[in-house]
Amino acid sequence: LNTELRTGLTSADVEQRRKRYGFNEISSEKTNLLKQFIGYFTGPILYVMELAALLAAGLQDWVDFGVICGILLLNAIVGWYQEKQAADVVASLKGDIAMKATVVRDNQQQTILARELVPGDIVVIEEGQSVPGDARLICGYDHPEDFDLYMKLKAEDKFHDADPEDEKDDEVDEEKFDEENPITQGHPLVACDQSSITGESLAVDKYMGE
Repeated sequence: LNTELRTGLTSADVEQRRKRYGFNEISSEKTNLLKQFIGYFTGPILYVMELAALLAAGLQDWVDFGVICGILLLNAIVGWYQEKQAADVVASLKGDIAMKATVVRDNQQQTILARELVPGDIVVIEEGQSVPGDARLICGYDHPEDFDLYMKLKAEDKFHDADPEDEKDDEVDEEKFDEENPITQGHPLVACDQSSITGESLAVDKYMGE
C-alpha cells in the first residue's frame, strides 16, 4: 500500500487515492421525485379508481370524474410528501451519527469522518471503538518497531530457506491469513490499542462486485 507507518499518508497521497477509489461508502442512487410521485398512481385499488374515472368521463358525469381525480391526486400528494419527509429525517440522522476514525496523516493523528478514509490510511483503534473500514491489523501504534522487525527478518529471508516452492507456499499462507483474519467494518473491538491499515479491496467489493 506504499504507506509509511510512522508518518502515514500525506495530504497529496490522500487526494490522489480519493480520486482513484472514491469515498469509503456505498453509493446509492438518488431518488427520482417525479417517478416516485407517479408511483402513487399504481396499484390494484388505484387502477380500479382510474378505470372508474375513465367511465365517468365517458358518461360525461363530470362531478364523479372530478371527485375521483381529486381523491387520486390528494392520495398521491400526501403519500409523496410523507415519504419525502421520512427520507429527509433518515438523511439527517445519518449525518448526526456519522462514524469517525482516528488516522495518522502527515505525521500527525487526525480525527476524520469514516467516509473520508482511503486505501493505505493508518487507522488507530482503541478500546471500545468500532472499526471504521475493512482493515488489516499491523502492530501496536506505540510499538511500530515490531512491524519493522518483522519486515526486516522477512527481507533477510530469516523465516525460510530460499526455495521457490517454499516462497510460493508462504505467499499462499499469508494470503489465507489475510482472508481469514481481517478487521471488518462496524465490529466493536475490546481491549485493543492497535494500528490498522485499510486494504486495497474492501469486503463490500468482494460481495457486490467492482
